[in-house]
Formats: sequence, structure tokens, C-alpha cells
Amino acid sequence: MKKIFKTAVSKSGAGTLDSAPFGWLAFGLTVLLLSLHNAGLYAMNSMVAGTALFLGGMGLVVAGIMESRKASVFGMTAFLVYGFFWLSLVAVLVLPVNGWAKSTGHSAMAVYVLVWGLVTVGMFFASLKTALPLQVFFGSLALMFLLLSMNDFTGKAVFQYGAGYVGILSGISALYAGFAGLLNDIYGRKVLPV
Repeated sequence: MKKIFKTAVSKSGAGTLDSAPFGWLAFGLTVLLLSLHNAGLYAMNSMVAGTALFLGGMGLVVAGIMESRKASVFGMTAFLVYGFFWLSLVAVLVLPVNGWAKSTGHSAMAVYVLVWGLVTVGMFFASLKTALPLQVFFGSLALMFLLLSMNDFTGKAVFQYGAGYVGILSGISALYAGFAGLLNDIYGRKVLPV
């Protein structure tokens, strides 16, 4: 459990900074902003797409590469897989607008989101050996993907709104994990329990 937030020390004695707090904060902020949209609080806009592209996409890829340097398989996998998820989601939404690809229909989007939900179920099972906030994060994220898939399969907005509120919980739990890692490291003691 503690391995997620530990600084790795190389054989030369030089420390490798822990990128996990940054990764969980980036992940949490991106999920939270998209989920506020899914809950119906505002329309899809450049704030969501920009956050997904830069913080959720590029930021998580950088965090994943940094996690690989400290030999954190869980952190590396989570940040790289979902970093590329956010990049692919932006591509799915933006490429048709620019005329570079055909628009994804509801049934194809339902399958896309469902497959990501299945990946997230696997990450949830992997998270059972990590901190509780990450278990809550991946469990609620899997449910969010399932609800979004149901929205696209059925066209019933109630599933999107439900996904939005579940996603808000998911985003908050990732933010908690990020702040716990950051504050616990800065203060050198358990400020926020994980």
C-alpha cells in the first residue's frame, strides 16, 4: 500500500521523485470536469476538451513514464493506459469536427466506452492491493463507464446523469489520493490517511 507514495532511491543514492500525486491529481481533475458535464451542469466545451488533452492525456503519459523509472507497475500502467485513453477520447470527438474522420455513432461509442469499462474493472481488481482511495476511484470509474455505455446503447439521459454523479465521486477520490501523497510527503507524516 505504501509503495504507491514512496520515493524510489536508485543504487547511486539519487532519489526518483514520486509522480503519483501529480498523476492522481491530473486524473481526478479530468474525471471531475468531464463528470460535471455528464451530470448536466454545463455543455461539452473547450475547458473539458483542453483538460482531457493536456492534463488527462499528456500529463498522465508523463506521470506514467516517471512511474516506470521507479518501477511502479501499477502507477505506470494506470497513468499510461488512461493518458492514452484521454488522448483517444479527444481524437474521437475532434477528428470528425475537422473532417479528418467520420463521426462515431452512438452504438460505436457505446462499445468504446464499454471496453474502457472492462479495462477499468481489471484496474479495480489490481487496485485492491493499493490504497483505499484508489479502490474507490477505480470502482466508481468502472461504474461510470458502464453507465455511459448504457446511455449510448439506450439513448436515455438518466444513465449519463448517473454517470456524471458517480464520476464526481470518482474524481474526488483520485484528488484525495493525490493530495494525500503530496501532503504526506511534504509534512513527512500521515496528514491524510490512505
